[in-house]
Amino acid sequence: MFCPICKSEYVDNITECSECKVALVESLEDEFEGLAPDFVEESDDSSHDSLADEAKKPSGLYVKKKDKYTDLRFSGFSFIIFSVLGIIFVILNFLGIITFLTTYSTVVMAVIFIIFAGFGISSLKSASKIKDLVEKENDETQLLNEWIEKNFTYDYIDNLYKEDLSQEENYIYLQEQLIDELLNNFPDFEKSYAEQILDELLDKYYQEKQDNYDN
Repeated sequence: MFCPICKSEYVDNITECSECKVALVESLEDEFEGLAPDFVEESDDSSHDSLADEAKKPSGLYVKKKDKYTDLRFSGFSFIIFSVLGIIFVILNFLGIITFLTTYSTVVMAVIFIIFAGFGISSLKSASKIKDLVEKENDETQLLNEWIEKNFTYDYIDNLYKEDLSQEENYIYLQEQLIDELLNNFPDFEKSYAEQILDELLDKYYQEKQDNYDN
């Protein structure tokens, strides 16, 4: 299976490109097979290559504040629990209750576990700073999605769609047009996060367009 945009190859049980968020095709030669002629037109090789290169450019993957908060808390508690258990082990070894380590090894391990404890405390402090931003981001995301649902309807996207462009060219064109309009209305919103939301919208749009054609 291949991605029709970035050309990455996937195993057979994968159905969607993890980078471009579009449905995979069985072969690159047949990527537009079955689509109506007026829906997809082939572009010249140079244009196709340049668009493929553009699609391959890494875009900053946005991590939601909620996910970051959860990860930091998990990492923090994991480090602290591991370090506490390690320090207990070191103390027992130092007292001679267990004798797995030499004196030198005991000191080295104690230092390592103390460092782990520091990592854990640092992670929990970072999580605490992010916690207040989680609710704010959720509210902003809800507001943004409501605005998108109201303004970026499929009929609106259809009006932007250019029949003289290929499917790949239209995807990039629509993406640019929608992100510009969205950020004009929400200038303080994180661009990479907005791009992810719009990618999901365009994926659904193209899927519905294909489904309508198949029916």
